Amino acid sequence: MSHERQKIHTCYRILSIRHLEAIQYPHRQPWINSATNGHGHGHSQTPPSMFSQPYDTYQKPQSPPPAQQQLRKVDGPSKPPTIFDKSNVLLLGPTGSGKTLLARTLAKVLNVPFSMSDATPFTQAGYVGEDVEMVIHRLLQNCDYNIKKAECGIVFIDEIDKISKRPDTMSISKDVSGEGVQQALLRMLEGTVVNVTEKNGSSWNGSNAGRKSGLPGIGGPASGGSGPGAKGEIYSVDTSNILFILSGAFIGLEKIVMDRVSKGSIGFDATVRAPSSELSASKGAAAHVSRLLDQVDPTDLIKFGLIPEFIGRLPVVASVNHLDEAALVRILTEPRNSLVKQYQGLFGLTDVKIHFSQTALYTVAGQAIEKQTGARGLRRIMV
Repeated sequence: MSHERQKIHTCYRILSIRHLEAIQYPHRQPWINSATNGHGHGHSQTPPSMFSQPYDTYQKPQSPPPAQQQLRKVDGPSKPPTIFDKSNVLLLGPTGSGKTLLARTLAKVLNVPFSMSDATPFTQAGYVGEDVEMVIHRLLQNCDYNIKKAECGIVFIDEIDKISKRPDTMSISKDVSGEGVQQALLRMLEGTVVNVTEKNGSSWNGSNAGRKSGLPGIGGPASGGSGPGAKGEIYSVDTSNILFILSGAFIGLEKIVMDRVSKGSIGFDATVRAPSSELSASKGAAAHVSRLLDQVDPTDLIKFGLIPEFIGRLPVVASVNHLDEAALVRILTEPRNSLVKQYQGLFGLTDVKIHFSQTALYTVAGQAIEKQTGARGLRRIMV
């Protein structure tokens, strides 16, 4: 009787185990269910590694795409944006070589305000003459006193070589039109806030009031008054983003460069340097001078009369070559305001046709080169 009772108890345990195995537990790992289905008789699956695939209790972090990983390695952490500073330009070249036209065309292409000034009437503040702030005043006039536009404009100052320092350092009088002007231009070239007073006097009227309403200038119509000699409105202009282009002929600079570059020597087979007088008299003098100006060093400009602080604020020094005959002939014929087209239009008013041969045009260009007047001398030769 006891043996039968033991068999019944064993069958009951087997049925209970099979009933429990049929139940799928959601929180149990998948390899445990598969192992229990195999009844654990040696053919169960081996538990996989926790780093091979994700499970309920462990979630493997998702890695970014390979392109993002490579970009993160190359670029690194995010950097602040780069701030670009301006680079003022100093143009060297003979008269009539197109320095002014180059700066004016650049401003026209970029669609920014442009002002052109001459450095010869500038004097130091407090003396008779023009102050250096006049260049900013002209820039404001060209953009209708819009300060935001003026702060992104181009200022062109010609004849900058005329404000060179005097060679006689023992002079009793102060050099107000030379070294004084250079010192006054230092802060403006580097970037500062310039206060410009509009010298309108008694010209304030309704049209000007409508033009200047809402501008960010300091003061207003009430501050200027309307009587004779009244003080005008004050405008504060930041010159940090204004590009300054300075130009000049720098006559005699090539001799300073030649003294530094081609030094003569003594002895047999020595290189003998030609005299300075032969430099301008030779046939290829223009090309030789252009090659010398390409080798200009800051020390040469200091010897010419510019102070080191002034040269340090002009990082870009470029030279403009002399115009050859082919370039002068193109100037005579191609532009819309060329001399050939102007004369043809003038003669056409009286029903007269005029024709210029290539030989005549090259003759005019040759005379302009011989007289060293550049493109400006073409009109005087043709008249």
